[in-house]
Amino acid sequence: MVTSSGKIPSSFRDPSGLIFNRHNTLYRKTNHSYRESCDVLMSSGLYLLLVDKLLLDLTSPSPAIGWGNAERDSLAGRGPADCMMALALIHHIAIGNSVPLKIVASFMHSITHDHLIIEFVPKSDSQIKRLPVGGENIFDSYDQEHFEKVFSPDFEIRNKVKIRQTERTMYLMKARS
Repeated sequence: MVTSSGKIPSSFRDPSGLIFNRHNTLYRKTNHSYRESCDVLMSSGLYLLLVDKLLLDLTSPSPAIGWGNAERDSLAGRGPADCMMALALIHHIAIGNSVPLKIVASFMHSITHDHLIIEFVPKSDSQIKRLPVGGENIFDSYDQEHFEKVFSPDFEIRNKVKIRQTERTMYLMKARS
């Protein structure tokens, strides 16, 4: 659910900011009270190190930076990748950060031009029960059938395999043009 202002309710699991949607692009706003912490992260060099190693929060991806925003591309600007692996990730984005699956599918399609290997983790999984969630419940539609339905416009499901001794499913998908 997105409000008329574009804000996604309960959009981030910490109080430092929120996620909002403007013209089909997700943005993250940091609250003024967390500015000092954000400045420390940026000036310490840790953020750039994590960006360089591609270890970052996908709900708050790195922008283009440097002189004229031309010295380092944004995460999306570095792609698209031939193949993307999203293992044990979808539930962190969709449930832990309250990002609707349709937006996740669209983002993954924008950074992957060929194949996506993705693991679906159902709500019954013990790891999901440990995720910090707050605010309103947007997860009624978080199930395997809905996952397949929202990914299908962007990806063809080539194969899916149940992972032994779990309720998880691994998918091989091919990006649609």
